[in-house]
Amino acid sequence: MQRVWDMLIVILAAASGAADPPRLALRTVDRADLVGELLALSANEGMVIRDDTGERIVVPLGELIEARPTSSPGGPDAGGRERSPAGWPRVFAMHDGQRVVGTIVDADAEQVTIYHPQLGRVRVRVEGLAWIGRPGGGAGRTRLLRECQEAEKTAGGQLDADTGRPGPSDCVALLNGDVVRGRIVGLGAEHVLIDDRARELKVAWDKVARIAFGAAAAMETQSGARGCGGSASTTRPAGSGRWTTETVLELGDGSRLIGADIRYRAGDGTFCCPAGEGTIRWRVAVAADRVTRIAVRGGRWEWLSEVCPVEITSGSMFGLDFPPLRGRNVLGGALSVNGRTCERGVGVHASCGLTYALDGAYERFVSQFGIDDDSGEWADVDVRVEVDGRTRFSAEHVRRGDERGAIDVDVTGARRLELIVTAGANGDVQDRFDWVDGGLVRALPSGRTQPLGAPPGHR
Repeated sequence: MQRVWDMLIVILAAASGAADPPRLALRTVDRADLVGELLALSANEGMVIRDDTGERIVVPLGELIEARPTSSPGGPDAGGRERSPAGWPRVFAMHDGQRVVGTIVDADAEQVTIYHPQLGRVRVRVEGLAWIGRPGGGAGRTRLLRECQEAEKTAGGQLDADTGRPGPSDCVALLNGDVVRGRIVGLGAEHVLIDDRARELKVAWDKVARIAFGAAAAMETQSGARGCGGSASTTRPAGSGRWTTETVLELGDGSRLIGADIRYRAGDGTFCCPAGEGTIRWRVAVAADRVTRIAVRGGRWEWLSEVCPVEITSGSMFGLDFPPLRGRNVLGGALSVNGRTCERGVGVHASCGLTYALDGAYERFVSQFGIDDDSGEWADVDVRVEVDGRTRFSAEHVRRGDERGAIDVDVTGARRLELIVTAGANGDVQDRFDWVDGGLVRALPSGRTQPLGAPPGHR
């Protein structure tokens, strides 16, 4: 499916001299922790580093989970967010997982032009937008998606112009707490235009907290697992068999670029994303010192928070429903266990069971877990990991401040994986629990003798 981005060419490297190569700490699926200077990165070569002994090490992209700089990246976007000539920035997130933090400088019915301090002017197709929010507003966005979904159930959807049937509505949350529901018909540099059936409303950006587009709200499943039912490029059932790797670059301000052949150019110290025929229609070069994380999608590692469970059993406390959330704790806040904030994971409330269909496509399940720091002193849960109905791991009386793992469970050839959290000593009071930094390791296809995404000549 053709990408929804259309970026201008921007070169961020210094005009003279080559930058020092970034020093990275790598995490790979074979449990290896590697540290070294980056020499090369491409779909064909993989990631090539030179370690402290001078040895040249090649890591196929399919084997790489992520790489991070060993020191804090430089540049003004690493520690904060700058005010641009057009005003304060917002996060513009796309259905395919890409995002840019910037301000709208121009817009029409089909595309929005966003100014980014380092990337320059970025053109984004309106149909590709999932949500718009303020940096750091993840919990508010999660609540807005829920509110949008609940309103959809109660009032029915907007009438689709093509089918005449109800369709998902867009939701605009205002700073005063109100939520306007309808169909966004225009995004301008100074305002949002929304049709609420009765009339068209023009809302100034300085009154807008966040926007959830209808398709994004529709991705909220009845279980509340965020993202299930979305684009196959960002969310897919376990074992769906996608083998083409994509490289992910994350910048210090939260922007994220994704491409099938992002490359590192040692000569000028930049990552470049060449245009691809029929795939990526944007082209950009980013100075290495702006990048805070390099990751791979579609390789052997699949984050648990990017896999849709096929079945969810979720109990309630005092009649209140607490469905699981992916990427947030069960209340919609940041995942945090024993003082450590985690970017990836699944937040649940006891009692809860998550079932994943593995279909023999994986060989390991790896995760850490613990009571979320937002819980109280009464929190106490029991944990089980079951593979095809057999308990492969269990822990009793997991309490706040007690982070466990990483557990590493063999799931070779298994059909189903169940992650079960039940109330412990004090009933289900305050039992908010997180699976954090977890993932599934894909098995190599039958008959394959080298790692996924291995470059030619890899041994």
